[in-house]
Amino acid sequence: MVSKVDMNGLLKSFQKWWAENADGYDKKKDCTERAMQRLIYAYISRVANGGAKIILEHPTGSGFVDLAVDYKDNLYMIEV
Repeated sequence: MVSKVDMNGLLKSFQKWWAENADGYDKKKDCTERAMQRLIYAYISRVANGGAKIILEHPTGSGFVDLAVDYKDNLYMIEV
């Protein structure tokens, strides 16, 4: 049973996917921070299907982080 998420591996696989599929996006119009949050959210949602919770704009002690993945008492924060 997996108790932690390989967040580095997951984000590297997202970067590879993005490099292969970003051609269809208008960089000025479509690639806002919010759009990128949603793309990453959708990509890593497969982790959520395995028992994780993905939180948008998760509060921290000094503001908010774009995404947080809560999986088996481990919190992984992602800033776009």
